[in-house]
Amino acid sequence: MNMERFSLRPAALPADTNIRRHYPINHGKWVVHPDIHPQEDSFCRYSLDFELPEAATIEMHVSADNRFELTCDEMYVGMGPDRSDLAHWSFHSYRLELAPGKHCLHAVVHYLYKDYPYAQTSIQPGFVLYAEHSPVDLNTGTAPWKVVRLQGVRTERALVKGFFVVGPNYILDAAAYCHPAEPVDAVVLCPAGDDSSGGSILRGWRLYPSCLPEQVRRSVGGGTIRFVADLDPAGPIPADDPTPDKAWQAFVLDGQALTIPANTRVTALWDLEAYHTAYPELTTTGGAGARVTILWSEACLVHPAETTGTDARVKGHRNEIAGKYFVGNGDTFLPDGPRRTLQSFWWRAGRYVQITVQTGDAPLTLERLRLLETRMPLENESTFTCSDTAFTDIIQVCVRGIQMCAHETYMDCPYYEQLMYVGDTRLQMLTSYVMSGEDRLNQRGIELFDWSRRETGYVLERYPSTPFQLSTTFAMIWVLMLRDHAWWRDEPDFVKMRLKGMRCLLEEFKAHLGDHDLLPPLPGWSFMDWVPGLSAVNSPGPDGSVHAVTNLLFLNALHAAAELEDAFGEKHLADYNRDRAVHLAASIHRTFWNEERSMFADDLSHTVYSEHAQCLALLSGYFPEIEAPCFQALITADDLLRTTVYFSFYLLETFQRFGRGDLIVEKLDFWKDMVQMGFKTPMEMPEPSRSDCHAWGSHPLFHMHASLAGIRPGDPGFKSVIINPSPGPLGEMHSKMPHPAGTIHFDLAKRGSDWLANVILPDGVQGQLFWEGSVHALQGRQKLVLR
Repeated sequence: MNMERFSLRPAALPADTNIRRHYPINHGKWVVHPDIHPQEDSFCRYSLDFELPEAATIEMHVSADNRFELTCDEMYVGMGPDRSDLAHWSFHSYRLELAPGKHCLHAVVHYLYKDYPYAQTSIQPGFVLYAEHSPVDLNTGTAPWKVVRLQGVRTERALVKGFFVVGPNYILDAAAYCHPAEPVDAVVLCPAGDDSSGGSILRGWRLYPSCLPEQVRRSVGGGTIRFVADLDPAGPIPADDPTPDKAWQAFVLDGQALTIPANTRVTALWDLEAYHTAYPELTTTGGAGARVTILWSEACLVHPAETTGTDARVKGHRNEIAGKYFVGNGDTFLPDGPRRTLQSFWWRAGRYVQITVQTGDAPLTLERLRLLETRMPLENESTFTCSDTAFTDIIQVCVRGIQMCAHETYMDCPYYEQLMYVGDTRLQMLTSYVMSGEDRLNQRGIELFDWSRRETGYVLERYPSTPFQLSTTFAMIWVLMLRDHAWWRDEPDFVKMRLKGMRCLLEEFKAHLGDHDLLPPLPGWSFMDWVPGLSAVNSPGPDGSVHAVTNLLFLNALHAAAELEDAFGEKHLADYNRDRAVHLAASIHRTFWNEERSMFADDLSHTVYSEHAQCLALLSGYFPEIEAPCFQALITADDLLRTTVYFSFYLLETFQRFGRGDLIVEKLDFWKDMVQMGFKTPMEMPEPSRSDCHAWGSHPLFHMHASLAGIRPGDPGFKSVIINPSPGPLGEMHSKMPHPAGTIHFDLAKRGSDWLANVILPDGVQGQLFWEGSVHALQGRQKLVLR
């Protein structure tokens, strides 16, 4: 069987969804098990046996609520649907080449009502499949689809402390799960609707084609068994075994079977030595009455599970385990004797895997434990090397962070939340632009945030999400995100479709301005950074005061909007946004500028000053007369609230704007320390960090290419290239990064008092190289001597 996933083009009139049948799947019928109640968890297997009289290439369009895993003739086809909202419910399209003869389709569909992931939206359990170009009927609702309810699945809350919303732990009992009841006929839940000439919108899922590729699905492993012992899995961890257990090592690395005697308890800690996101799949033989629990963690904790407050997340060096405690989430498998293979219903994340086996009266043979990696197929196509060899390790951490937080959406962290936040996602997208030519997840994120406006008028802080969350500061950042995409990628039609959303969003903010000079306290959470004491941070709702950082961020959003309107020929709208920006900048200067300190205060009383406010003011470009003293104050004042992992992106952007590569390299010492502390992906915040994998901390990879090497778009669509290097203390560097028309190569090396530059631009692309006040025209392949 040959199979591929493909995507249909979105309909020209998306507002017609569920009024007219845009897509073939709209002719299908949603079906369900007849005994399922929508207010309970359910796990079902749908099946269809069929026989083809001749070879056929069949296109199948599939969706479900919540999730499906589709197989044909016991071969994996795909999993989904990609997370979205109810008004754009994803469906997947697959093209299968099938030989004549008998075949069987299976779809395992699960639905969570309690302990659901916050990123999962839902209506009720259901499954739909519609096939084109098939000589026999394969469609749900008309073909004889059967369904059986899978028993033996229970869920329980994970013991992980803090804001943990990725869904439950699963307990799979093979005795019930592998002996299902007799299948019954799947019943029609939602019939295919006819086109409505009167414009009535049918209830239910409003189906929309997903543009994404299938997620990576491959076995991963490696690492070391750090200890094997008979101990309480919640107790302190013993010191490393100097000679790792060979039998356990062979089991996890080579798939060699391992037998655990009867009436035995054993706990093994598997250090993957890398961060992974994967579905655990366990194969066992024998062991009726045994219990196998597989839990995942990012690192081991210094204090026991019952610890509260910030001490509860103290982890110390991430490579060290002795005397620490393991607290994780995951799955429990209950074998029943025969050879069984069971897989979790959701993927897990982390570096450490704790395997605890408790056997009963029969020995248990662990045949195989597979970790099936899942993530967006986003690979690092870029190269950056320089005279500082420590950058190599930073790049590995940054790339892995992006990959582990790129799935059906970008996400802030794979372990705790799996939610897509605007502020995080902008930095992830920028990093992916210099890392890979794969753009589909970037488009997906931009459009999902645009769709989120229908709830409040603002782009929501995170989306998709249940419940919704509003941060007006993150809503402003969506405008910057859209501007980024317009410049870094050549997709004008896609960007143009989003401009109306940008205009509506800005009008929400402008309505708050009214006759006032500055934005008043805004609805929602005006999040800026994880900095105690920063104005407006950690203060949901209006707090009765006006802040510089929110107004400065809005100033940057207005400027980005003006650039977008100019790029798409709407000069009057561009001028309108610039006029509002000029007026706002004057008010900000009048209210927050402190002449004595040469800085912008955060608050009206001029008692709080932050790097955040100075960065946003300097990046806006609206204060040219005071830029020099403000920048000098930014880098010399010793009492500023400092940016942390996330907002340091904007600090490095400010250093780039002022040509201070030396300060960028100095700031990257924080990431060097991360590597030395055993991190495999970027941390969320300064210690004690909750999350050890937060891709907003991958932005140094962007700054290596775009700030140190200085490669940036000169025009919308990356039609021209600007190279404005700022090497600082680096004696040489090489950058290779993707461009919509090919690849950009840039080498810079110091030779005596001169610098030698080699540049290769894609065919037909021109550019300029800026160096010490001189400008060099670029095209094709060039070698330059810079003085």
